[in-house]
Amino acid sequence: MCVFCNIINGIWDSKKVYEDEDVLAILDLSQQGYGHTLVMPKKHIENMLEIDEYTLTKVMEVVRKLCILYKEKLGATGFNIVNNCNKEAGQSVMHFH
Repeated sequence: MCVFCNIINGIWDSKKVYEDEDVLAILDLSQQGYGHTLVMPKKHIENMLEIDEYTLTKVMEVVRKLCILYKEKLGATGFNIVNNCNKEAGQSVMHFH
C-alpha cells in the first residue's frame, strides 16, 4: 500500500487540515514552505494522467478552499500549486497530490 493510502486509511498519523468523503489534505512533514499542504483524492490514483475529471475537480475545489482559508486565517499572500507527474518529473509518491 502506498504512503498516502496508509495515511488515508488511518494506518499512519498525519496532520489533517481538511477531510471529506473524497479528499484529504495534510501538512507535509518536510514543510518546504510555511503551510506546505498536500491535497489528495482518497481513492488511489497514480498521477495526473490517470485521474478522472470528477475527482480532479473535487481535489482542486479543496485546493481553492484552502488557499482562501490560508489567506483569511494565516495572512498568506501568495500560493504555489504544483503537481509532479511521474518519477521523471519528481513525483516521489505515486498517488496523485
